[in-house]
Amino acid sequence: RRGLNRVLAQTGLADCFSTTETVDEKPSKPNPAMLEAISVAMGRSAEEMVMVGDTTHDIYMAHAFGCPCIAVSYGAMTTKMLEPAQPDAICASVAELAQSLGM
Repeated sequence: RRGLNRVLAQTGLADCFSTTETVDEKPSKPNPAMLEAISVAMGRSAEEMVMVGDTTHDIYMAHAFGCPCIAVSYGAMTTKMLEPAQPDAICASVAELAQSLGM
């Protein structure tokens, strides 16, 4: 939690998130508990959510929860590492991610 709060404060992105979850509050990935908690807090079904992540753990968590998943290859893992987990899409840049999200 401390690390996430620090990064959100440093980047000025804290106001962009209505709710967040970390392994301090829920079981770690790929357990879907973090996504389930966000779903409840936001009043959204799995089908109305999209998990964006940079590791196979993120993708497997989305699969376990039943929501779509977009992997980004500009984080912890490369496209080649992400592909076997079968995300719905893989984006190589923020611009590609925005396009995939319809922004």
